[in-house]
Amino acid sequence: GGGALSGYCPTSPLGLLVMVLYDGENGTLAASVGSAGTTTIGKVELLHSLPWAIPMALRPPLSIKRAGATANLCIIARARPAESGAISPLLDDPTIDLKHMENGWIKSIRDSLRRLGGQLWIEDVWTPERQRVGDASLMEAFCKLPGITPAQLNKANHCRLFLRAITLSDITDMDGECIPWEYLSGRDRLDSPLTWPRQPQPTAAMWVEFRRLIRLAFCTEHNFHSNAPYKLDSPLGRWRHAPIHSYHPAYRTEDRLYLTCRCYVTGELSFYCYEHTTPPPPSPSAYDRDDFDMNDYEPRFVRIEDVSSLPTTAHPTELDIHDDRAVPLHDYVPPMQPAQQTARPFYSEHNPSIMASAEVLTAVSDGSVDPHTGAAGYAWIISDPDREGYVRDAEPIRSDPRRMTSYRAELHGIHKLLHALRKGGFRTSRIELWCDSESAIDLLNNPADPTPEDLTKAEGDLLTAITRSLRSFPNLSLKHVRGHQLRTTAYENLNFEAQLNEDCDAAAKQAMRTEVLTSSRPAPISGSRAQLYLDNLMVSTDYQTAITHAAHYPALRERMMEKFDWTASDFDKINFDAIESYGYEGGCPSCDEPPETQLHLYRCTAPAMRASLTESLQQMEETLLRKHIPNIVVRHFMHLVRKTCNLPSREYDVHCALCAQACEAQASLGTEAILQGYLVKEWTPAIVQHYRPPPAPANNPYGTHAPHPSHLCTVLVDELWNLWLAIWATRNDIFLNQNNRVTSAQDARDTARILHFKEHHTTTLRQCDWNRVAFPVASLATWRRRTRKDLLRSLERLHRLYLDERRLATQGQRTLMNWLQSGSNPTWGIYYLDCRGLAKA
Repeated sequence: GGGALSGYCPTSPLGLLVMVLYDGENGTLAASVGSAGTTTIGKVELLHSLPWAIPMALRPPLSIKRAGATANLCIIARARPAESGAISPLLDDPTIDLKHMENGWIKSIRDSLRRLGGQLWIEDVWTPERQRVGDASLMEAFCKLPGITPAQLNKANHCRLFLRAITLSDITDMDGECIPWEYLSGRDRLDSPLTWPRQPQPTAAMWVEFRRLIRLAFCTEHNFHSNAPYKLDSPLGRWRHAPIHSYHPAYRTEDRLYLTCRCYVTGELSFYCYEHTTPPPPSPSAYDRDDFDMNDYEPRFVRIEDVSSLPTTAHPTELDIHDDRAVPLHDYVPPMQPAQQTARPFYSEHNPSIMASAEVLTAVSDGSVDPHTGAAGYAWIISDPDREGYVRDAEPIRSDPRRMTSYRAELHGIHKLLHALRKGGFRTSRIELWCDSESAIDLLNNPADPTPEDLTKAEGDLLTAITRSLRSFPNLSLKHVRGHQLRTTAYENLNFEAQLNEDCDAAAKQAMRTEVLTSSRPAPISGSRAQLYLDNLMVSTDYQTAITHAAHYPALRERMMEKFDWTASDFDKINFDAIESYGYEGGCPSCDEPPETQLHLYRCTAPAMRASLTESLQQMEETLLRKHIPNIVVRHFMHLVRKTCNLPSREYDVHCALCAQACEAQASLGTEAILQGYLVKEWTPAIVQHYRPPPAPANNPYGTHAPHPSHLCTVLVDELWNLWLAIWATRNDIFLNQNNRVTSAQDARDTARILHFKEHHTTTLRQCDWNRVAFPVASLATWRRRTRKDLLRSLERLHRLYLDERRLATQGQRTLMNWLQSGSNPTWGIYYLDCRGLAKA
């Protein structure tokens, strides 16, 4: 109460929030659990892979007390939807404003996701499902009503919790046409497998509010004063065979009936089972009996043993019970046929049964990325050693094209390959998995589980999913194959895994080119446990930047377009990549000098900057004289400003002791002081001594009074800042030009460095990385700046790997001559090898 965690959990015990804080120093987990009431808490599932950056970036401005020195992991466990009444995941679909939810962390994250246009998908989180076609959540429908208030929703939710209902089908009749009065008045309540709160009977005012909202949402034509069942505006359709969250009195399948029965002593739930049977036809002598009844030989449902659970194909119905027989009042509705799977144009298989008996399976995956468009694709193949049986597939990869990398494409291919191995039943087979991404192989060969810090790094979702999948393959080994060997070796001369890698590379490129851009969000990565979406784009790296971009970019874009009268096409033409990199790579955009300070802008030697400064200083001098600053003060002041800006100045012919004293005092503050508006007090006496007030207008002798001389120093400061605005505007005009000197110089340096790697690739890169510089030199001029920078960054990293491998090879494999040199061992001399053997010189 009143602590850092107060308000995090709903008042109902159905709402549960577990925040786990990882103590990085002690290596322990401290859990803070908040709940209310005495109801038994159900199963809690901790999502250990929910990236730490997501909840921390979306957290409300509350004080969170952390366990230990550092809190590296904050995890949301299951927040049960039964308390809120929502059938959509609370964080995966935050579009509906659930006003009756108490203020807390989950509600704050929902509000933040709604403002950002995002969704937070969490794997294996239970949510209620619609039981019938046309079914809807009661509370979600209430929240969509116009003018609804939290107080009204809380009253209706209290009645819903008392009824133990979540969806509309829970309280409708079997025909789905009306709501019985028993549920509208609280005279009856549902049985449920869920754990519900113990609460008193709602008040009469609560039931009145509950019925009012039912009429507004579902029964608009019902009479307010009628106590009859409420007829629905749109009757519900067939049953959907969804998981049950509330029990009806009876259920049925094609050949069995089930009657719900709960023991009031033990509380155990069981079902009376009635099986459909067909008695044998009557014998000829049976017709002569006086008690003969033909109904005794008709098909019927006869009671058999009781059961403790319902089959998944059962749906609610109504029964007439006669002793040990039951008669259903509604026909059985079979489950709907599952939707047909979409076509997979790249999938093919050949004799897959042969792979089951193979001694070892070779599995190869590869990924491909277009650096210009961000399109990506993957491909994999599973084959036996003789290639008599194989299975292969390829698909485009849907992700954020702005942040797609070849590393993610490679990991995506490995993930899909493991999924295919698990689906094909090859978990216990001996498998060799090959991939041409050495960094991915080295990372996945590390048996340690990823730490919370690792999960916030690039592609933590795929790494989590792959790590979990590898645990189910005890006989799988990860190996590296050098990629793109076809450029130096004929296909028939490649080894088996290299040939499969080339096949996968071609298929991945083909799948990449078939990608069709859609506005829907990509499917989440199974096994990743959590996935963040912003504007229907999957976020897999740099969560903080992505969240900041979604929060501020739309409003900033609109403001800039309105301020500068830009159109959308004008805004897209601006070179924001250069602006983003400025401060890390560039200097002055006008002269390419690295230290771009305020003083440098006044002294910049670029012709456009000097012309703008000269013109602005001339306007400044005229403005000072027009505002009645004494001429001799203006001469001394402008002489000091021009001198600071390294511009020629006219020497003042009339000397003033006070002005000279002001110039000396100003110089003592430093060179930049006058340009930054820090003026000394000595300027005021100089202005007072030489100030002459302007004459009053002849037509209005009582007009505006002239300013006092002591206030004229403000005019000097104001004009200095007007001078700075003019200089800054000129600088920005130069900077926003895509061909400014900073960008051009940086492009030249990047191009020269890339060409250096291409020309000396045999001495700067490993042989497996030569393909990274296998491009025509003429095409380099057509690349985007971002593409050149990404390639150069990758080449620098590969060059460091080359140096490391070369150093290890030099230290670990000394040549024979090194051992034979004098000084290797104090007892050795110089040896030479001739036809007679080894002799000592």
